[in-house]
Amino acid sequence: MPIDTTELKRFENTLMRLNKTGLRIAREQTLNDLAFQTRKDAIEVIKKEFVVRNAFTTSGRTLKVDRATRSRQFAEVGHTEKYMAEQEFGFTNRPDRFTNAVAIPTPVASGERKGMAQNKTVRRKPVRKPNRRNMLRMPSNKMNELPRKERNAALIKEAIKTKRRFIELERNGESSIYRVRGSMRRYQLDRMYTTEHRSIRVKPTPWLMPAQQRAVKQRDKFYQKRLQYQLDRLK
Repeated sequence: MPIDTTELKRFENTLMRLNKTGLRIAREQTLNDLAFQTRKDAIEVIKKEFVVRNAFTTSGRTLKVDRATRSRQFAEVGHTEKYMAEQEFGFTNRPDRFTNAVAIPTPVASGERKGMAQNKTVRRKPVRKPNRRNMLRMPSNKMNELPRKERNAALIKEAIKTKRRFIELERNGESSIYRVRGSMRRYQLDRMYTTEHRSIRVKPTPWLMPAQQRAVKQRDKFYQKRLQYQLDRLK
């Protein structure tokens, strides 16, 4: 329903003349109404745009509202976690110190597949904890100077011997991190991460700005309600 802005101005002028404190309170409460509406709309956008596996991302501990007060005439809505800022503005995945590349997990790392996971299959589940990049223990890199075929064989042998089962190999023109299973007589390779990319630019997926824009459309309605309440108190 459209709001009569002329009436809003009349409400403001009346409160300015009769109760300046009431006008200040109405403005403060309107800011808080907008902030909480933004948070509510942000939760809807997040659930629509992202795969939310638990309540952490949308909880009040992480998606927070800092209220406006008498001494602080503005309200803020934001997220405490860096990954949500990265989604809002986009980010660049930088090479890690182990492989000098961006390690992208395959469906094998999440337990959805076994083996080589070729043909760019899509991972739909989170990476299992034992397969997370920071949990992997790699063999030494002392064989880097060997020719590729000899290096691959030597790395597989060392992985089995030392029980550091994760190795980076170049196969079929692609560089990947594999898990070695079995023994030297009979072993299998599970392709856990691809590492052929030097860096990857991830496009923004805004969730806060759309929510804020939706909330602002209700600004006049919130303000009218708060002004009316203060005027009713004068009666």
